[in-house]
Amino acid sequence: MKARRSRVAVVLSVTLALLTALGPLTALAPLTAEYGPVGTWVYLAFALPEGWAMGVMTYTLLKPGLVTGTGHKAAVSRWLRWSTLLVLFVQQVPALYYKHELDILQLSGWLVLLIGLELAGHAPVKLRQALQRLVTREILGPAKGVEDLTSGLERTGHGWTVASGWCVACALLITSPLTLLAASRSRSWALGPTASDLAVLIVAGAVAGGWLGRMTGYGRLLARTLRKQELHLRVIPGHPDGAGGLKPIGDFYLYQSLAASLPAIFLAVWVLLISLGGANRLLGNYRPYLDQYLWLLPLAMLFEILVFVLPMSSVHVIMKSQKERTFLADADRLSPAIAAAQAGLDSQADEDSEAARQRLPQLIEHYQELEKVPTWPIDSSIRRRFTWRNLGLLIPFVGYIVGHMSFWQQVSDVLKG
Repeated sequence: MKARRSRVAVVLSVTLALLTALGPLTALAPLTAEYGPVGTWVYLAFALPEGWAMGVMTYTLLKPGLVTGTGHKAAVSRWLRWSTLLVLFVQQVPALYYKHELDILQLSGWLVLLIGLELAGHAPVKLRQALQRLVTREILGPAKGVEDLTSGLERTGHGWTVASGWCVACALLITSPLTLLAASRSRSWALGPTASDLAVLIVAGAVAGGWLGRMTGYGRLLARTLRKQELHLRVIPGHPDGAGGLKPIGDFYLYQSLAASLPAIFLAVWVLLISLGGANRLLGNYRPYLDQYLWLLPLAMLFEILVFVLPMSSVHVIMKSQKERTFLADADRLSPAIAAAQAGLDSQADEDSEAARQRLPQLIEHYQELEKVPTWPIDSSIRRRFTWRNLGLLIPFVGYIVGHMSFWQQVSDVLKG
């Protein structure tokens, strides 16, 4: 059954690659008319890399396990994925030679996709390591529940993977300027290259969306297991990691948020560049993408929240409950002992005063540890990094609004009228 699925994946990937490479044939006549016999080579330089990228990404979409796997097949798959960046650069050689243009938007977007897949592919390993560290610290248990959780990583999130992949692919299809260009049919010969570009974009978006959904599934799997009390967390007051001993799980969520934030960072940077670089000829060519990226940026930020904030909230509920039920109650029970030790300092007996002087700092330190038990599995450094990164993503919105104050003034006038 597994071998049959692999054959189906190969056949489908090759088929879509061939169709994508043949799509630009509609532009062969105009290219030949403009460049003469060289037009055929220009077509091949465009079509073959396009087909290669489509084939590799389709296979990655159908065989996501190769992104996280190890061994010979996973290594070959990784080299194939990174080869697409090289062939897409080769695809731009004719435009660079004849028109002195380089599509840095496409290349930077593809680079972000490949880096994101590398980071996402390490997420299961990172989660296993985080869970093992908690087990070693005797914070997470029982061992059977941890083993079941670890073994279920590859099975989890299938629904999230499919739904997220479709969601991102549809969002790209609906908002892409290429869709409007294909629908307009302003130049019939351009329909083939546009359709090929759009097909590669959709498949690549489905791959990225699928992995964003899978990482969301990892977080939800842990949260659901904790919520069903199949695993038990034990917070340690005064633990040196600053998160009650649970910093490994906070580090994992931060790692996931880094991988999930790459699309948002890419969109935010390009929104800022396009908004502020209208006079630049190169950046001005990307103006049609501004509206699309403004629509996609909130969606990308939503995924980052899903893989960081929501799963962490489940751990927060457990930590907060332990603090309120156990640690604060213990701190309250220390209050009479602290008061008695303070009274002993005023005692006339030297022995009582000396005993109180030695015991009072220990009681106060323990009381403060119980009062300051964290309720989030992150320390101040993680909070600071996450906060500053997301504040940075708001800059493009601010820049866009400031750059279009006349538009917002018109909206205000309409509302007042």
